Amino acid sequence: MAKKAPPKKEKDKSPAKPKLDLPKTLEAFDRRNYNYYETLPEEFKKQYSAFVLMRFMSSAPNQDRNHEYFLYAVNELVNKNFWDLSKYPDLQHLLLCSCGTGRKQFHKWIPNKKIKKMKWIELFAEKYKDLSDLEIKILKKTHTKDDIYEMSMSLGKTDKEAEEYAQSFIEA
Repeated sequence: MAKKAPPKKEKDKSPAKPKLDLPKTLEAFDRRNYNYYETLPEEFKKQYSAFVLMRFMSSAPNQDRNHEYFLYAVNELVNKNFWDLSKYPDLQHLLLCSCGTGRKQFHKWIPNKKIKKMKWIELFAEKYKDLSDLEIKILKKTHTKDDIYEMSMSLGKTDKEAEEYAQSFIEA
């Protein structure tokens, strides 16, 4: 006997929630519009993320050395003690506005750099528990592929795992 098809779900027909206008907000910073945050409706104030806006503001194209200014100004004025001030978005807005130059700039998003953790670092961290990543990288200079293979075997790794650790050591 054939089974009945499940009923189709109805799409949510409610209107989309309005979102904070990012270009307009960045322009408010550039033009030093200190009252912009106060004039935002409550629903937009909830969407206001000073951390994300700070990331945008810290970048600018390489024109007239403005990129250096924005990076330095945002770091010195906004980034220092950022988390202490996170309960005061109005104050963070004022600090971001103080970084503006008075004219509109293009600010692009700078994504986080993805750091791939190498397997051999995990092996060293397992053997030398008290060392920092920097110390482990320095210690790497005194080891060879064969040393890594022997170390992984002494730590109870399988042949296949030991070979993976040694291979990642060579690739680094």
